[in-house]
Amino acid sequence: MKEIAPGSFYDLCHDEFFVGNRCDRGYRQFHRLFWTFKACCDAFNYCKPLIQVDGTRLYDKY
Repeated sequence: MKEIAPGSFYDLCHDEFFVGNRCDRGYRQFHRLFWTFKACCDAFNYCKPLIQVDGTRLYDKY
């Protein structure tokens, strides 16, 4: 990914792999993966802040 989209970021997390009560160091268990492209990070600076409130009940005059 870094070769195709330079400046991109990724973070791969894994856990130790257990067989019964014993840790098998030859294997890793996938936990999560996060990635973002540099263009998305650059464009985020131009986003406007937004506050959204959902589920309010306005029955009377406010």
